[in-house]
Amino acid sequence: MIIPFVWGILSQHILIGVVLSGAGWWGLKKAKAGRATSWLLHLAYWHLPAGFTGMKATPPSYLRLMAG
Repeated sequence: MIIPFVWGILSQHILIGVVLSGAGWWGLKKAKAGRATSWLLHLAYWHLPAGFTGMKATPPSYLRLMAG
């Protein structure tokens, strides 16, 4: 929520930055509503491109038991 606020300060539109920060906070609160924080990570894993989740490559589907 800090990015919209900082953008508002840097572009001299503080009110817009505060409003965007508040909207982002409200949206995050609604997205988490009664669920664990990890729920958002699972949602990001399935719906965002691979670069966002940190996995560079997924193992093949036939590999059920991995060493480690």
